[in-house]
Amino acid sequence: FRAWAGAGLPTSSLPQEPPQALAQRIERGEPLDILDVRQEPEWDSGHIAGARHIACGEVGQNLDSVQVSDKTIAVCCAGGYRSTIAASVIMAAGRTKVVNLEGGMNAWLGAGLPVK
Repeated sequence: FRAWAGAGLPTSSLPQEPPQALAQRIERGEPLDILDVRQEPEWDSGHIAGARHIACGEVGQNLDSVQVSDKTIAVCCAGGYRSTIAASVIMAAGRTKVVNLEGGMNAWLGAGLPVK
């Protein structure tokens, strides 16, 4: 990575949003597009109110349905691995306002935050 960056080649990073910070943004009514990329049984077991569901492996085929507006896309999965992959696919398609739910739904639930 150092050689890549040292050569001046492009890099990017994915901001990590702690559960409490995302919950506060939701509570304030900030324009967000929450995308849950877990499998359907995981989604059915509880998800963030207002979230949309597209399984991680289907994000690439559904990029047209991902908001292309001023909304920040907050991507979540169970622990943060799949959402990082999905967020990377979304960012590679040109979306710039993307965050990853740090620790995923495990951290969200661990913080005692509500699910639907």
